Order: sequence, then structure tokens, then C-alpha cells
Amino acid sequence: MQIRSLQKEELTKVQSIAHRTWPSTFKTILSPEQIEYMLNWMYSLKMLESQLEKGHTFFAH
Repeated sequence: MQIRSLQKEELTKVQSIAHRTWPSTFKTILSPEQIEYMLNWMYSLKMLESQLEKGHTFFAH
């Protein structure tokens, strides 16, 4: 397995993982509305791109 950093064009992969995992991970502590809000805020492409520009690195294999 090779781990590499993601490029800007690949940020939809981060978004997809969040949308698949957040509902089941946080369903016991957050309402569906809160989960949707967080996903739309924290994992919007605009926010992910902003994080990347600030030096954050997203990894994938």
C-alpha cells in the first residue's frame, strides 16, 4: 500500500468519506440535522480547499 497526499482535484474523496462515515459515527450524539450542518460546513469543497491552501494535508492510499 502506498500513502500519498491528495491534490486539490481529489478533495471530493475527502468529502465522500465524511458523508459515508459521519452519520453512523455520530448518530448517537448528534441529530441528523446537526450532522448535515457539520458535513455541509466542514466538508464543503470551499472549506477543504481553504484548509489545503493553509497547509493542511489530506492523505489517501
